[in-house]
Amino acid sequence: MLLTLLRKKPYSNNLFYILAIIILLILSLKYTFIYILLGLLLVYIIIKKSKLLLPILIILSLFFIRIIIYNMTNKLEIKDTYQIYVSDVIDDNKYIAYTNNKKILLYDNNKVKPGDIYEVKISFYDDEYKNYDTDFDTIYYYKSKGITKCGKVTHLDYIKSTFSVYSIKYYYSNYLKDNLSKESYDYVNALVFGDNNLDTNIKDSYSILGISHILAISGMHIIFLFNIISFILLKVFHYYKRLIPIAIISIFIILIGAPLSSVRALLFLILGSINIGKNRYSRL
Repeated sequence: MLLTLLRKKPYSNNLFYILAIIILLILSLKYTFIYILLGLLLVYIIIKKSKLLLPILIILSLFFIRIIIYNMTNKLEIKDTYQIYVSDVIDDNKYIAYTNNKKILLYDNNKVKPGDIYEVKISFYDDEYKNYDTDFDTIYYYKSKGITKCGKVTHLDYIKSTFSVYSIKYYYSNYLKDNLSKESYDYVNALVFGDNNLDTNIKDSYSILGISHILAISGMHIIFLFNIISFILLKVFHYYKRLIPIAIISIFIILIGAPLSSVRALLFLILGSINIGKNRYSRL
C-alpha cells in the first residue's frame, strides 16, 4: 500500500534516495564500513535511478572536497602568541575562539565576552588529554564540533571589542544568572539556550522517567514557539504568513548557537510547512 502511494508521488522517492546518500555520508565519517552500503546504494541508483546520478555526484563531490579542504586547513601552527577572536562563551572559564580561521576551545579564568579580540599565549593539550577510557570519545566529539585544538590560556592582552551575534545570548544569560537562583537559572538556561548544566542526579532522574528530551531544545519546543508566534500574529496583528514565525525561530536558533537538536527541529518544521503549502505528501 505504502509503496504504491510512493510510486504515485515521483518527488518523494527521489528525495528519499538523496536523503539516504546524505545520511550514509555523515555516518561514514565515523564508521568506515558504511562505505560498503554507500557503494551498494550508488550501484542501485546507477542501474535503477539514472536521473538521480548527476545531483548525487554533485553531493558526493562537495562532500569529499569539504573533507579534503578540512584536512588541509585543520593544522594549527604552533607559535608563541596568537591573536584570537572570542566567538562564544560556554561558561565562566571556557570559551570558543578563532585564530587564523581555526576553531579552538580555550580554558581561561579571565572574564571575556563574545566579539572580544585578544593576543594570547596558549598551552595546548595533547590529543590524548581529553580521550577518556569510556565509550564517550571526547576528541571525536570536539572534531565533530569543528574544534581543532584545546588549550589553556597562560597570558592574555586585550586588543578591542567587535560585534558578535552571540553577544545577545551572553548578556541575557548573565542577566538571568544575576536575577535567578542557581537551580532556576540552570533550568532556564537549558530550556531557552540549550545549555544543559543541570546537576548529574537531576539529569539521571529525567532520563529514568524518559523525559530527558524536555531539557534540550527539541521539536516540542520549536512547535510550541511556532504556535505562540502564530497566535500573536493572528490575534494581535491580524496578519499571518507562515514565513514570519519560521524566520523569527531561525534567528532565535542562530542567536543561541544553533544546537543540533534545534536545527533538526527547524528543518522538520520547514519541511512540514512546505508539505502543508504544497499538499504534496499529506496523505502518505
